[in-house]
Amino acid sequence: MTCESLVRTLLLTDPVISGAVGGSRIYPLTRPQGSPLPAITYQRISRSRVDPLDEPGVLADARLQIDCWAATYGAVKDLAGDVAKVLNGYQEAGTPPPALRAIRALPDDRDDWEANPPVYRVSSDFSVWWCE
Repeated sequence: MTCESLVRTLLLTDPVISGAVGGSRIYPLTRPQGSPLPAITYQRISRSRVDPLDEPGVLADARLQIDCWAATYGAVKDLAGDVAKVLNGYQEAGTPPPALRAIRALPDDRDDWEANPPVYRVSSDFSVWWCE
């Protein structure tokens, strides 16, 4: 399972996030043109493996960009804050070890907007540790 699908599932299991995005408006890479708001998109920026032997099941660390989209600046800031609450500091433990291990926010938030029609965006980066 990819880190992207693991994070998407984690977001959709949170009732606040799922309620905000209608339970399904979390898309890979791009938001479909004209799709309802608010919404979330995600993309992997980079990945590095921890085990130099490239054996199956090794730990990997990915930089994952999460973009929140909304019709107002206030709404997009709220959604980005809710996403950060779910993801930042996530840590799972167990036996056997779960696929998704830990997530932490990186200090790279960016605000943006599109003029016509007005759509506001907050981009946030997260370090995601998972077992491949």
